[in-house]
Amino acid sequence: MRGTCANGAMAYIAPANHEDAVKDFRLGLRRIWESAGRPKPEEMARRTEIPASVFAFFLTDTALPLPSRREVEAILAGTGVRPDHRERWIERFNRLEQERAQLDQQRIARNRAEHGLPPQQLGDLADLVGDPIDVSPPLAAALEATTQEQLQAALRELRAAAKLSVRRIEQITSAVPGDLVLSRSTVQRIEKDRRMPSREQVVAFAKACGQDQRAQRLWGRAADRVATLAAGEPDLTGAGQVEV
Repeated sequence: MRGTCANGAMAYIAPANHEDAVKDFRLGLRRIWESAGRPKPEEMARRTEIPASVFAFFLTDTALPLPSRREVEAILAGTGVRPDHRERWIERFNRLEQERAQLDQQRIARNRAEHGLPPQQLGDLADLVGDPIDVSPPLAAALEATTQEQLQAALRELRAAAKLSVRRIEQITSAVPGDLVLSRSTVQRIEKDRRMPSREQVVAFAKACGQDQRAQRLWGRAADRVATLAAGEPDLTGAGQVEV
């Protein structure tokens, strides 16, 4: 939304509702892309050395909530937005992310209060996993996720970091007899669908992206935790005290 300042300049006025503000944010980024001539993901990837899949996720998933920071930065860089304007967009993103975190914490607190449980927050990653482990940014995001959208954003980050296409994920999961096969359409649903992906799908996805067995278990635990919270049930998965 835009309004006019006293000096006649255009100023951004955020909608009062968080969901509307997120939709407005996504629409604004898409308008930037359209103003840049609608460059293809492959073209933006060449400009920025960011995987084309990151751009494709954003451009094809207009119904998704707040995009990940990586997606925002990729669109801004790929469309040639000036550095000072990029900073303003990142500031908007940070505010929206803080609002979302606050709303998530309020929802979790309500769930716990309804079930007579004491407040609990996710501990440090060192406490979460026990012994030292190399936690990648996507896994860290998954372990901190409290919503399906946040988990799916982490999964998209994981595949982008692994530089794997949807087709390649299908090939990898089809190569080992007995493993859960993730078809191209299944991978797309895992990353974007409004339905929560199953623990088995999340673990198979993580395995295909090169995560070791310990990390796979953590991805599975993250999926369990998000599914529990999405169902409005108390978090009894032990996400804060995982032994792997």
